[in-house]
Amino acid sequence: MQLTPDCIRDVLLELETFHMGAYKADEFQNSISSHDREQVLYTLIKLFEGGYINAQYERSPTGQLITFRVYDMTFQGHEFLEKIRSETVWDQKLKPVFTTIGSMSLDVISNVANSVITSLVLKKLNL
Repeated sequence: MQLTPDCIRDVLLELETFHMGAYKADEFQNSISSHDREQVLYTLIKLFEGGYINAQYERSPTGQLITFRVYDMTFQGHEFLEKIRSETVWDQKLKPVFTTIGSMSLDVISNVANSVITSLVLKKLNL
């Protein structure tokens, strides 16, 4: 399974709208309508493993996922989301790059997004 930039962004944007609590993967309905349930669950697990969200999950001895609960976004998750939040920047600057190159790591996505935003800020300030 691949970790796709669009699903990462959609999941984080949706999680940000949730109140404090514990949420099942099935509660990410907006993300599930754009990506299949398995892709959303995989993305949530990878975001947890990467330290972008606080969650808890349990697997059976055979590796089957038994439970998965998402609590909230970490500070690192919020910082990452801020870099990819703007729909204009995402659709016009970032998404074309990711589509051309293919899937890439969260660090690369974050670094590219940071560079694009820095460039836009400098341009806006005429620097």
